[in-house]
Amino acid sequence: MRVLMVTPTYYPLVGGIETFIDTITKKLNEIGVNADIMVFSRNSFGQPLWAGGIEDTGEFKIIRVPAMKVPEVHLLGKEITPFKAYLQMSYTPKLSYIKLTKNYDILHFHDEDDLTMPFLSFPIKRPKIFHFHTLLFSLPYLKKREKFICRLLLRKTFAYSMVNSEYCRKLLGSIGIPRERILVIPNVIDLNKYTCSKPEYVSSQNIKKILYMSRLSFEKLPAIENVIMSAQVLYGQMPRLEILIAGTGAYYSYVKKMAEKINKKLDKNVIKVLGKIDEDEKIALMSSCDIVIGASRVVLEAMALGKPVIVTGDRILEKNSTAVLGGIVTKEKIDEFKYYNFQYTNHHIDLTPENVANEILKLLNDEEYMKELGEFGRKFVEKEYNADKVAKKLEKIYESLHQ
Repeated sequence: MRVLMVTPTYYPLVGGIETFIDTITKKLNEIGVNADIMVFSRNSFGQPLWAGGIEDTGEFKIIRVPAMKVPEVHLLGKEITPFKAYLQMSYTPKLSYIKLTKNYDILHFHDEDDLTMPFLSFPIKRPKIFHFHTLLFSLPYLKKREKFICRLLLRKTFAYSMVNSEYCRKLLGSIGIPRERILVIPNVIDLNKYTCSKPEYVSSQNIKKILYMSRLSFEKLPAIENVIMSAQVLYGQMPRLEILIAGTGAYYSYVKKMAEKINKKLDKNVIKVLGKIDEDEKIALMSSCDIVIGASRVVLEAMALGKPVIVTGDRILEKNSTAVLGGIVTKEKIDEFKYYNFQYTNHHIDLTPENVANEILKLLNDEEYMKELGEFGRKFVEKEYNADKVAKKLEKIYESLHQ
């Protein structure tokens, strides 16, 4: 059985979607499913390239499709992109590459941010799956009146739709996809890479290290700003402290300048903006820190490494897109966090510098509590988010379609 993972983004871009696709493709090949990846060809800044080809990694093939941005029309001083506005198509790929999808038994599409490949692959008669990765952010756009063709495609074309949480399964029904065709496939963690033989409290030269990790994009700014400003609250009580901001994106320069401004106020380099971190660096960085702050996949990766975690998120589906604090991941709150894909809980509150600092201090002032949370987190990820188990679940789904 041959499966093609079709995605608008993949490495060298680094994020939760790219990591999920890379991890699950490797695991599928390990259990005998011949899985490859098809992606738009891009440079390291995410810009499409009109140059492609097929790369053999030794584990699977990566088909890089030459592409350019969709044509833009300038009218009365406005930039109009009808393909993106109505069809969620951001790119124009080289069409000869679409024919390569015929070589596969199952087409597994990813990421609702761009629907170029699902639309262009419509004539290819193969069982198809669509995997929603950012539904908490994308649903308001998919529900807009002008997106009715996109909704029709998503309802009629795919044998199954996949989401990463029960909450997203509930939300997806609002655009008309029947519940019985929506499957929950959680984020996956490769436990062979994310290892912690002794998941316990770590301190380096008595400096307490707090790591916030995220893509530095517009919707994340409120959370990033509040974490940075928490340094002013924390420093008075814990001067031997570092807050590390890891990630890159359009707002990297803004975040760096803000950190420099706070450091100047404190007259000490408390906040360090690290920029882009690759996969191996990320594991080493997380392992070296005392506490990790983040959402979704970052939370699971930190738990797999035995780290206590504080969840921050964004209330995207409400009128105001504000940063929220889900709080510390504990046994008592784990079911709620899982339901919302570790973005927040039913009882989240608005994020402020003061309350994120309070959560950090709760942990740093109780080493035994930190150790207990780390051990619990590792066991939970082993049980619920093991990439090997999820790969076998996907194999059964593919087999049910390949008859």
